[in-house]
Amino acid sequence: MSADSVKPLIGAPLPRIEGRLKVTGKTPYAEDLPVKNLAYGHLVTSRIARGRIARMDIKAARALPGVLAVYTWQDVKGKFKPTTSQGKGGYGPSAFFPLQSDQIAYAGQIIGFVVAETAETAREAAHRIIVEYVIEPAAASFGSPHGCSLTVEEAGGGKGDITKGDVTGALRTAAHVVEAEYETSGQVHAAMELYSSTCYWEEGKLIFHEPSQWLGVKQYGLAEQFGLNPEDVIIRSPYVGGGFGGKGALTPRMALAALAAKELKRPIRSTDTRSQGFITIGHRAETRHRLVLAASESGALSAYRHESWESTSRHDLVSMNGSHNTARLYECPNIETRLNVTEVDRATPAAMRSPPEVPFVFPIECAMDELAYKLEMDPVELRLRNEPKVDPVSGYPFTSRSLTECYRQAAEQFGWRNRDPRPGQMREGDWQLGWGCASTLYPTYFGPGTARVSISQHGKVQVSVASHDMGTGAYTVFAQMAAEALAVPVSAVTVELGDSRLPPAPYSGGSMTTGVIGSAITAACTAIRHKLGDKPGNILDVLAAAGLGSIEELGQWLPPGAKQEAMTALYQGRVQGGGGAWMEGRTAYSFGAHFVEVAIHRLTREIRMRRSVSAFAAGRIINERTARSQLMGGVIWGISSALHEKLELDPHHARYVNDNLGEYLISANADIGKVDIILVPEVDDTLGPIGVKGVGELGNVGMDAAVANAVFHATGKRIRRLPIRIDDLI
Repeated sequence: MSADSVKPLIGAPLPRIEGRLKVTGKTPYAEDLPVKNLAYGHLVTSRIARGRIARMDIKAARALPGVLAVYTWQDVKGKFKPTTSQGKGGYGPSAFFPLQSDQIAYAGQIIGFVVAETAETAREAAHRIIVEYVIEPAAASFGSPHGCSLTVEEAGGGKGDITKGDVTGALRTAAHVVEAEYETSGQVHAAMELYSSTCYWEEGKLIFHEPSQWLGVKQYGLAEQFGLNPEDVIIRSPYVGGGFGGKGALTPRMALAALAAKELKRPIRSTDTRSQGFITIGHRAETRHRLVLAASESGALSAYRHESWESTSRHDLVSMNGSHNTARLYECPNIETRLNVTEVDRATPAAMRSPPEVPFVFPIECAMDELAYKLEMDPVELRLRNEPKVDPVSGYPFTSRSLTECYRQAAEQFGWRNRDPRPGQMREGDWQLGWGCASTLYPTYFGPGTARVSISQHGKVQVSVASHDMGTGAYTVFAQMAAEALAVPVSAVTVELGDSRLPPAPYSGGSMTTGVIGSAITAACTAIRHKLGDKPGNILDVLAAAGLGSIEELGQWLPPGAKQEAMTALYQGRVQGGGGAWMEGRTAYSFGAHFVEVAIHRLTREIRMRRSVSAFAAGRIINERTARSQLMGGVIWGISSALHEKLELDPHHARYVNDNLGEYLISANADIGKVDIILVPEVDDTLGPIGVKGVGELGNVGMDAAVANAVFHATGKRIRRLPIRIDDLI
C-alpha cells in the first residue's frame, strides 16, 4: 500500500494532479480537442453603440477565395430560437439577443458571421464587409446626457435597500462623521484562454468543445435554441484557462457556429480575438458611492449610510448590490443603503470575480480608514472595536467568524506595531512609505450538486462530475476528498470533469465548487461504505472481502434548507441556491484581513507595491497549496484593481478605447512585490459534511482599499477613485 494512503489527505498541500501536463503544455483545453476537417468562423461586430444597420455590403467578403458563407441577421433570423437572460428564465447573459433585426444596442454587438477554410481568410473577409449605419446618440456612462438613472425599484428590480434604526437621528448626535464619494472603474475578465466555440453535428447530436464555467446552461440552452433533446447536446470542457465569470452563459457565438456547422455539414471553430473578448462578453460595471460613517468618541459606529450607483445596459437591469454584504462587516445600530442604476448603451455587465464585493467593499474600507484618522485611532483597533457578535442586519448568528484572528495574525507577521501613525513620516531615501489595511469578506454560497464515484475490480476509483477545473486545482481537491473518504491512496483516484454527459454540477462560480461537489463526492463515498456494511479501512480491501468486483454510487447533495425542486432545476441547466446573508436563521461568510506597504517616490510620484500580508479564514481548507495559490491570485488581482485596471470609454461614442492587452493595464510580477498568505484555521460544522466556506473570490476583495489607505499614509493625500495613477498624486 502506498505511503500516502495512511497520511491525512484533507488539508495536505499535495501538488496538482495535472501539474506536469500544464508545465509541459500537454493540458487538453477545449480548443485542443481533436476535430478533423475544420472550417473557421469570425465574428463581425458593430462599430457604433446605438442605432441601426442601414446597409451591409458583403459582396467583397463572399468573393474572397476560401469563403464558405457569410451570415447577417437576415440570414439567421428564424433558423434558431433566440434565448433571453438567465435572470428572465433563459440561458444567456442578456435579454437582448443580436442578429434578430437591424437594431444596434451596443458597440461590439455581433452583426455578422463569416465562415471560411482558414481562420485568416475568415478574418480578412469580415474586414471587407462594409456596414452603413443610422447612428443615434448613445449614453456611455454616468453623467451622459443620453443616459437614465433610476433606483433599482424604479427600474423594476424590486426593493433591495436595507433600513435599520434611524440613521438621520444618529448623525445629528454623532461625535465624528465621515462623508465622502468614491468611484471604481469598469474591468474586463481578460482570461488567458480566449473565448472559443468548436462544434459539429454527428448522427443528430450537437457536440461542442467550449471553454465553460457551466456545462448545464449551455447544454440546455442550445437544446432549446435548436429544438433538440438535451441528451443530444454534448458540451466538453476538460480544462478552462480562466473564467472569472465570463464563461458561464450561453453566447450568440455558439448558436452561429452550430447553425453554420449544420448548414455547411462540417465542423466549425470560431475564436474571438482578444479585442472581441473585451467587447462581446460582459464586464465589471463601474460604480459610484456616497458613504457616511458616524462614530462616538470611543470609536463605536453609530450610523452607516451607503448610496451607490452602478451602470447597466439599457436592455437589462443588472445590479450587484454589494451593500448587502458590507452591512455585515461591522456592528452598527443604524444602517441605511440605497441602490441606483444608470442605463447606458453598452453590453450587459457580467459577473466578475467577487462581483459585488470588490466595488462595494472599497468605499467602506476607505471610509473606516478616514474615520480612524479622524478619531486618532489605529485603523486595526477601530475595526476590532466594531466587531459584531451577530449579523448586524438580521440578528442571526454567524456560522463562524474569525476576522479578529485574521487581523491578529496578519498584523503580527506584517509588523504593524512599528507603524508611525502620522501620514508622510515613514521614509526610505527618496521614497515615502505607506502602510494600510482593510478587511475582506465573501458570502458562502451553496447550490445542489451531484457526483458519481465508482470502484473497479482493478483497484481504481473514479470520480465523475460535469464540473470544471479553471486552473484552481479541482482535479486535485476532488481526488483528495474521495481518497480520504475511501481510505485509498490519491494515486488510485481518477477524476473526470468537463463533459455534459457526466452527473450535473452547478455554475463554477460563487466560490462554491469545492463545497458543493465535495459534499456530493462525500455522499457517494458514504453510500458505498454503507452498501458494504460501513466497514472502516481501505475500501479496496473491504470490496474484496465482500466478494464484489466493482461498485458505483451517485451522490446527490442538497444544501441545508434547500428543497428537492432545487435538485430538479439542476438537472434542467438551472441552479436554485443561496447562502451568505440569505440562509435561514444564520449568516455564513469567509473573512480576511489585508496589510500592504507601498513606496511612492517623492519627485516622480511613482507608486510601487513593496509587500503585502493577508490572512484568511474560510472554514476547512482541503488543499493548502491550491488554496494559497487561489488567494495569492486574488491578492494580485486586487492590487491590479487598485493601481492599473480600467476600461477607458469614449464618452461621445460609448466605445472602449483600450480593448487590448497593450493598453488595458494589468499588473505584472514587478508591480506586485512580496506576497504572504496566512491560512487561519477555522472549523465550521454547519455548512454540510466537509465544512468548506470558499476561497476563490475572497483574496481580491478589500485589497484595493488597503492599497488606497497605504497611499494616504505615505502622502497624506486621500484618493477615492480607482485606479490610482501617478497623476492623482502630482
